[in-house]
Amino acid sequence: MENSSPDAEHICHQFDAFCRKIVRDERKTYMAEKARRRDNEVSLSDLTGEQELEISLTDDYPSELYRFVVQDHEIFIHDGTLAEMLEKLPDERRGPLLLTYFLGMRDQEIADVMKLSRSAVNYRRNTTLEALRKMVEEHDNDGKAERK
Repeated sequence: MENSSPDAEHICHQFDAFCRKIVRDERKTYMAEKARRRDNEVSLSDLTGEQELEISLTDDYPSELYRFVVQDHEIFIHDGTLAEMLEKLPDERRGPLLLTYFLGMRDQEIADVMKLSRSAVNYRRNTTLEALRKMVEEHDNDGKAERK
């Protein structure tokens, strides 16, 4: 049964106008969201190598780390070359270096832990750094000789 009164026709026109307004507003919202995504999002295939490294994560597994123990402090090193060079050093030379640069301890703190004088800690660290510099130079020279 059809209602053909003028009020029913008016209600149909109001409902039609309401539906058109809703569709128009949803289209505006959709287009704004699409523009925002276009301006802010980048496809992974468009990233440069440097940008990929910035957003990437790597997992660290204990089996891939090198572990050193100095006076009950565990120190883990990621770099295999550095770890191999540090392993070549005697424990008493390696300790002050690791405690300073990996745990951020000061000379007096290291001296208290290792039962040494502060000047002995400083001397050991400096001589160890010099020995490491020589090892690095030898390692770099070996690498250059292999490339030739």
